[in-house]
Amino acid sequence: MAGAKDSLVVMEILVVAAATLVVHTLAATTYHVGDTFGWQVPSGGYNYSNWATQHTFVAGDSLVFDFTTGAHTAAQVVQNAYDNCNTANPISNQVNGPATFTLAAGTSYYVCTIHCSQGQKLAVSVASSAGSPFGSPPPPSPPGSGTFSPPPPRSSATPTRAVAAASLIFLSVFAAFFC
Repeated sequence: MAGAKDSLVVMEILVVAAATLVVHTLAATTYHVGDTFGWQVPSGGYNYSNWATQHTFVAGDSLVFDFTTGAHTAAQVVQNAYDNCNTANPISNQVNGPATFTLAAGTSYYVCTIHCSQGQKLAVSVASSAGSPFGSPPPPSPPGSGTFSPPPPRSSATPTRAVAAASLIFLSVFAAFFC
């Protein structure tokens, strides 16, 4: 009888630990800006607004700007600076690649201080939690950016929320069956 009780306690501890891991996984996702395109001067009709609309960003997620140090920068700016490519007073300017920013709820604006006027800029709408709606959509693409859609993105979410949710469901079924 004591052996069964000990097994139940161990199982409960494992389920709680696994659920905690899954919740932590769901809490933050890392996105690589531009996926395989990376953070560079857009060409061939590519624009970062299209990339942003393919993802759902939540406060606490991270954006990684993959670029070669010295060739580009990643600066967080206010909307007016984003709209006018004014890089004089960025909120944060990272000159070494790759650069990582943690997202807060609302709309966040990022530019390359060297190539903003060539379309190397990104605006993302960030929800306060996974279930809440976005505040406002990202601004439209710059004039002349075309309607080209980039190839389907590689999975840049590390790890994906779907895998984490499936793990939680599996563990719940496992615990219910054996407890």
